[in-house]
Amino acid sequence: VVLTQKPQYECVSVLGEGASCKVMVATKKSTNQKFAMKILTKEGGPEASDSEILFKNEIKILRGLIHPNILEFVE
Repeated sequence: VVLTQKPQYECVSVLGEGASCKVMVATKKSTNQKFAMKILTKEGGPEASDSEILFKNEIKILRGLIHPNILEFVE
């Protein structure tokens, strides 16, 4: 994969890690606004299709969450 854009966020520190993701403090470079960034890991191998299903389910859930006290899907 070739990135054609400069990264919009700078990861600052790790808040926590799970089996399939890592949550980091990230700063949006253009606004200096801080976010909690959830990074989902997509591993190769026989479980790759499971990772893809997990990723799609996670995005579906996050897009449906609208509440002031829980995370929100931004980008």
